[in-house]
Amino acid sequence: MPDEAKAFFCLPEELFYTILHKLPIKSHIVCISVCKTWNSIIESPSFVSSHLSHTIPSYKENDTHLCFLQICSIDPTEDRFSLRFDDQDLTECTSLHFPYRAKYGFQVFGSCNGFVLLMNGKFGTFPERLILWNPIVRKSLIISEKDLSALAVAGLGFDSRANDYNVLTVSRIMQKDKALKFELYSLNANSWKQLDDVEAISHGSVVVAHREMAFLNGVLHFVALRQCSGGRPPMYLILGFDLEGEVFQEIMLPDSRVRNYTGPKVQVCGESLAVFRLNSTNDGMDSILEIWVMKEYAVEGSWTKLSNISLGGWATVLGFRKGGHVLLSMNKGSRGIDKVGQMVSCDPKSQEIKDLKICGNHYCFFFDSFVESLILLDKGNDLSRYFEVESCCVTGTSSNATSSRNAMDFVHDD
Repeated sequence: MPDEAKAFFCLPEELFYTILHKLPIKSHIVCISVCKTWNSIIESPSFVSSHLSHTIPSYKENDTHLCFLQICSIDPTEDRFSLRFDDQDLTECTSLHFPYRAKYGFQVFGSCNGFVLLMNGKFGTFPERLILWNPIVRKSLIISEKDLSALAVAGLGFDSRANDYNVLTVSRIMQKDKALKFELYSLNANSWKQLDDVEAISHGSVVVAHREMAFLNGVLHFVALRQCSGGRPPMYLILGFDLEGEVFQEIMLPDSRVRNYTGPKVQVCGESLAVFRLNSTNDGMDSILEIWVMKEYAVEGSWTKLSNISLGGWATVLGFRKGGHVLLSMNKGSRGIDKVGQMVSCDPKSQEIKDLKICGNHYCFFFDSFVESLILLDKGNDLSRYFEVESCCVTGTSSNATSSRNAMDFVHDD
């Protein structure tokens, strides 16, 4: 064992772990190569969890706001991922490289505690695979293979009771009109199970409206469309799946009617659920963005309308930024028929729209808040038998990132 490692073990245990928790992830990756003991400590599930529990409060104390961004060119195979500071201009902190290429690129379905859920290709392409990826420790994992041909929506969340990360998938059962199948993946067990006690939720009545889920309070939320009986019009609602109790709940929307807008999108705004709705104008060349926030979780009477914004074009909502600003991909074509999207930030209060000078494929943007973590450091598999390996790997800082900001400290150098 090197002398430096021995010196650390002479420290009181509490001080030793305090130092480890404060080290940037780049240093952790170096440390696991120092000796077997350090490797065992840093890769242990207990340390990975405790490191994350120290990191999140430190972000708040230091007012560090990072976000994960996916941008695609018009060619869907040219995926670009980056970490950004959630500042006025969404300044790039570092580019991130996923070292594989797929024929139709990769779609991001969500992120949680520093790692990301991806799927290769587009809906309807085959074979599709779900991938977990931690871009900071550069580890990726193909989730146990399953048939995704009927996948409607997927989401990633954390079960704090079991200290386990779960992926929930919702698939349409083709043999049964509009019926749904729910399956849950456990990272700890590396296996899937079908959720059977959901007939009351899914039987012949629910069609999922959006591919992404919103994770809040241990619950994965997604929007569904229910076909009502007795000649009544269909209605939108939110379905929530509690990962700890493995039970579903229904949350009614403030206005569930199906009108001339795209399906509502559920998002997280701070510690609250929020819903976006885009209403089309008569000529289809403009859209009105409605923003609703649920002030008390699961209390349907607490829905409050935050804003009603004329966008001057068609848009896709990407999510909330710090301070409550909304990130959008604007598209000047009627109902978003053009592929080119322009990323803008909108202040719901002043309704001011700021062009962020970021362009890409209108349908392939993804945005979410991000926190560094060691998840997957002890896992990972070789994806080269599934996908083409990129010929180069580029990871570095943007020239705009200043040395006073320490977020780059945790990126592992080549």
